[in-house]
Amino acid sequence: MNIWARSRRLKISRIFGRKRPMMHTTPLDTLSRFLISAGLVLAGAGALLYLIGRIPGLGQGMGKLPGDIFIRKGNFSFYFPVATCVLLSVLLTLVFNLFKKP
Repeated sequence: MNIWARSRRLKISRIFGRKRPMMHTTPLDTLSRFLISAGLVLAGAGALLYLIGRIPGLGQGMGKLPGDIFIRKGNFSFYFPVATCVLLSVLLTLVFNLFKKP
């Protein structure tokens, strides 16, 4: 096959071979998609936590469990939810183990 036939063949395959041109993604495109997705996930989690906090009996008790540390001295306050963290850890472990692939 000579060079002219090869170049003509490449031109024809470019025109008729593909319906759409091949999209090349750069690292910046990948990073921007990741940041947008992470932002949407965080916004969804925030909305979910807000709605859970509005449910009577369910949201008001979280963060006020026995075992949570709360210190107030003057105009300084320190809060560390130890028991709440342990409870959430156990619940999330159970949920993720339900969806784990065997």
